[in-house]
Amino acid sequence: MDPPTTTIAPDDDSAAAALLVDGGAEPAKEAPTPRGTLGWFWLLGVLNNASYVIMIASAKEINAGGVALVYICATGAGLVTKATAPWWFDRVSYGARLAAASGCMLAGFL
Repeated sequence: MDPPTTTIAPDDDSAAAALLVDGGAEPAKEAPTPRGTLGWFWLLGVLNNASYVIMIASAKEINAGGVALVYICATGAGLVTKATAPWWFDRVSYGARLAAASGCMLAGFL
């Protein structure tokens, strides 16, 4: 038995043409995401949020007179990044952005 072949519908000119299996009318199904990938995604999400939650929860112990300053420091970098990203995201490689985000996350835990 031959493996299934993948083709694009020839009569559809749109960019979102349906991906078809064996030339049939049924769209191909996406492969399921491995459990390991989902686990790492969950772990990184927890670690990403943990430093923020700890900083906000202990704002009075970090700086009793300047709780607002702690809030600004906790949210300021993300706000600046989100506000300016459309102008520079395409100029920085994915690897460099990932390294910078990892370094900032590590520095937040130290």
